Amino acid sequence: DVLNSTTWEEAVPNMRPWVGQRSRWIKGYLQTWIVHARHRAPAFQRRRWQNAMTHHLFMGGVVLSAMGNPIFVILSLLAMFGGIIGPSPFLVALLSACSIIQIGLLVFAAQRRGWYGLIPAALLAPLYWMAQSIAGYKAVWEFFKKPFYWDKTEHRCGLEPETKNPQTERAPALLPNQMM
Repeated sequence: DVLNSTTWEEAVPNMRPWVGQRSRWIKGYLQTWIVHARHRAPAFQRRRWQNAMTHHLFMGGVVLSAMGNPIFVILSLLAMFGGIIGPSPFLVALLSACSIIQIGLLVFAAQRRGWYGLIPAALLAPLYWMAQSIAGYKAVWEFFKKPFYWDKTEHRCGLEPETKNPQTERAPALLPNQMM
């Protein structure tokens, strides 16, 4: 089931605290991924392979996608512009298609809620993914060099009045059969 909800939490005001916040989150995913893989959580015992795959794809996927994005971009550019090293053209096309589909879903989500002003931001998702990679590399570095440090996020004094009221949300509820 997918919940039709909006997080009304206030966003951080600029890039530096944003990277700190995301690196803290990714570090948490990394720590959870390693701890549960190491101790084989009791949930893994019942349906071992299904639970292990879900755990590794969900927890590890966040970390690996943040770390792998710049590598993919560099190898793709090398492959597209005649570099010697790079993935096969099929792999470049496949991963590029996945990126385009994800951007399309972001555009669809903004359009579905009537938030047309967010559509240009959805088109800038690759820049967001690169920023997420900066946070990912920071998280991995901190995991090994500063394991007990958690970058705290400072928040402003409160949300803007027009964003406090959930009544301003215009999207109709999505039923499971209406989901893509």
